[in-house]
Amino acid sequence: MKLTKQSERLVMLNRYGGYIDSSKAMLLANLVLLAIYKNRQFTERLVCGKDELADAQFFPEYLSVSDKEDFEEDASNHGEHISLKVHRWLWHTEKPAGLTKCLRTLPFGFIAEDAPRKEIYIVFRGTITSAEWRKNAAFRLRDSYQGSSKLGLVHGGFESIFSSDFYDRLAEKGSWLTRIRKSSGGYPPPPLGQRHSIKEAIHETVIDSNWLLRGYRIYTAGHSLGGALAMLSAQLLLSHDIKGYQDALSICTFGAPRTGNNGFAEWFNDVEVVRYVNSEDIVPTLPPSTGKVFGADMNEVNVDMIRAERQKAYRRLDWYFASTKGEMELANSNLSISDERALDKLKTFQHVGEARCFTLNKGSISYNHNMNETYRLGINMAR
Repeated sequence: MKLTKQSERLVMLNRYGGYIDSSKAMLLANLVLLAIYKNRQFTERLVCGKDELADAQFFPEYLSVSDKEDFEEDASNHGEHISLKVHRWLWHTEKPAGLTKCLRTLPFGFIAEDAPRKEIYIVFRGTITSAEWRKNAAFRLRDSYQGSSKLGLVHGGFESIFSSDFYDRLAEKGSWLTRIRKSSGGYPPPPLGQRHSIKEAIHETVIDSNWLLRGYRIYTAGHSLGGALAMLSAQLLLSHDIKGYQDALSICTFGAPRTGNNGFAEWFNDVEVVRYVNSEDIVPTLPPSTGKVFGADMNEVNVDMIRAERQKAYRRLDWYFASTKGEMELANSNLSISDERALDKLKTFQHVGEARCFTLNKGSISYNHNMNETYRLGINMAR
């Protein structure tokens, strides 16, 4: 992608300071830890069957955080702490694995304000539940806005988590047992603030509140799946007022997967985007950058038998890929693009922004992806 002058300026700004230096990145990482911790608290209480799950003890009006590496998310107080006012807790409704489980609504993050610094933080945790893992695997590209492929295509599973509310989940097709429960009122709605989608909550709390006019800087941040949601949140803001948010928005992700195609990536040409990547972490390599298995290099040997041998090894690939045709299946089959190169570009997942890379091999896939003890440590190792 050709960089604009603004993009080149942002790359240089990031390298020599920018808005997201190592101290700010550590603060954002610690906020992600708080999002993870709040989900863990809520889920443990939910499993135990206790009532009053959303009381003030678990979802307070203010959060205490610091930008130090020794920050402990479950500590009662912190040394040089920063107090943030929480304007909104972000929730997502899912259907757990198994026929006998009801819908459940879990916390995914929050929107908080640092009034003295005039900053807003939109923060997301990463993948925790089995239902979220299933959404991670649903990486067929789809419109980021219904019927608007020109605005870019995004990972279908991520977009579903971002845009679906409780009633969307209730309307989804399910087993006969699910349908009986729906008709008999077996899925009581959660409290009012938990029924909205993440997308709706951000629109109401950030866009409608006109933080831009108050001179606030807005940060979106997340780990893993949360990093993808941070990117979708940023696109939502840019789509509302791209000129207004270009200079007021900063994005920081940790171990995030690819979120969308080239059209999606172009939204961020003039926005500060920093992504921390552990070279030993598999998640940032997903989804595959392209589903095209065979490129022009296959024609280097113009012998049908040899090409057939090359293709034979790929015949059993996942159903998302049509390896003999070299194409990835799109969720929107109505796209009419005659130029094959443009079609390939459309179907290519793109990373966005400045990569700050480090290498930490902790001996397992999960540990290499760990937010607390791997990515936080990697912030000061990254180059």
